Amino acid sequence: MNTINKLLITTAISTAFLSNVNAATQFAKKDTSNATELCAVAASGSKIKMYKAMQDVDLSKNYVVRNIRCNGQSITKFVSQYGKNPATINRYLTNGSYSEVSDVAKL
Repeated sequence: MNTINKLLITTAISTAFLSNVNAATQFAKKDTSNATELCAVAASGSKIKMYKAMQDVDLSKNYVVRNIRCNGQSITKFVSQYGKNPATINRYLTNGSYSEVSDVAKL
């Protein structure tokens, strides 16, 4: 009986810890600029919403990747760090050329 109680307590603590680790980062928009909106939509992880947001402001994927800054970072780095679906969004923005590997060993 004592072993079962310990197992249940350990499971409950582990579940609570993992829930806190996986909690999404919340961002507060400081302004209503197009760049801020694009950063927020990109971090949301929806490719369809990203497409629509870029259409609304009439910007190309190439322009967004090269010029939009989110908290001082490129949009792809921002999405990699804070986004819900970073690989999908970054591949969409870079037409499939995005890679999560940043350091390549030189032989």
